[in-house]
Amino acid sequence: MTGRRTEWKQWKSKTGRIKKAYRELKNSMNWIVKIKTDRGKWNHRRTHILETATSYCKKLYGNNKTEEEIDLASTISMLSILEAFVEKAIDIQSIDKTPGPDEINNEILKQGKEILIPVLTGDPLSSKLFSAVLESIFRRLNWEELCVNVDGTLLTHLRFADDIVLFAKTPENITRMIEDLAIESEKADLKLNSEKTRVMTNGNKTAIEVENTEINYTDEYVYLGQLITLKEPMREEVKRRITNGWKSY
Repeated sequence: MTGRRTEWKQWKSKTGRIKKAYRELKNSMNWIVKIKTDRGKWNHRRTHILETATSYCKKLYGNNKTEEEIDLASTISMLSILEAFVEKAIDIQSIDKTPGPDEINNEILKQGKEILIPVLTGDPLSSKLFSAVLESIFRRLNWEELCVNVDGTLLTHLRFADDIVLFAKTPENITRMIEDLAIESEKADLKLNSEKTRVMTNGNKTAIEVENTEINYTDEYVYLGQLITLKEPMREEVKRRITNGWKSY
């Protein structure tokens, strides 16, 4: 503590104010007055204290011993976890909810739960196989002349799993692209859901039909968590995130 007393005296003699000197002493960091070495000996000198602390930190953070890797697959059954989630998701469904286009209501799902759960929690490769099939579908599509220049890159679509965005310059082109995609998808036993398909344009809205079903227009949509809109996109995205944040409370 000799250094601290000296510092306090210097502040007092320099300013003549005891309170300021005391405040300086109080707000400063506490000094380590002594430290014990590996041999159990106490060191009081600043240089020895620094050497002991440095040696301890080097030993603490310099250990290169590698721990045995833990095989999570052997300790946690991912299948049982997925089954629990699917079972809970089916159980909490409301029975009086209107069924979708497949006419399968939630009551049927609850009654066939024992059969559905193994199917819905099947092979973990299913998502990769789906992506591979979708990739093969797009490779068969001849859209080279339909590309749109986006910041110097020629694009016809964006794709993440089954979330797909198509780009086209004219209504005729987008109609052709949707029809081509629907035809090639059916060859792989995949069906385009026209009720979930939307069109957004910065021009005139022209009726677009696919398989005698008119595709509805929209002014905005969310793709991979980002709001896509032509009207003040940043402002609308901030408003959307604030709204979603309040919904969590």
